[in-house]
Amino acid sequence: MRFLVQFKRFRRGVPEVIGTLPIVAADGAIALALIRSLAGMRRWPTRTDALRLMDDGGRTLLDWTAPVAAAEPVSYVPTSTPGKPRGDVLRQERQSTQRRTN
Repeated sequence: MRFLVQFKRFRRGVPEVIGTLPIVAADGAIALALIRSLAGMRRWPTRTDALRLMDDGGRTLLDWTAPVAAAEPVSYVPTSTPGKPRGDVLRQERQSTQRRTN
C-alpha cells in the first residue's frame, strides 16, 4: 500500500507543506514505524513543525504537531562595565605614540 507523508511548518500560524515523501508499506503501523526511523535523517526537512500521514485514498491517518517548547527563564548576570582608563595609562600611550612619530 502506498502512503504519502507531508512535512509542514507554520508561518504566522498558517500550516505550509514544505515537503512530501511517498512511502510503500504493508499497513499504517509499519508506515508510522518507518516515519519514526526517518526523524532527523537527510529526508527529514529542517524546521519541520508538523507532519501528516495519508493513505493512497487521501485519508489522513496521522496529523502530528511538534510540541512547543516551554520558554526557559533567562538568567541575567550583570557584568562589570569597563571603567575609564587611569591617567598613567593614557600618559604611557601618549609617550609611546610621540616616540614613534619622532
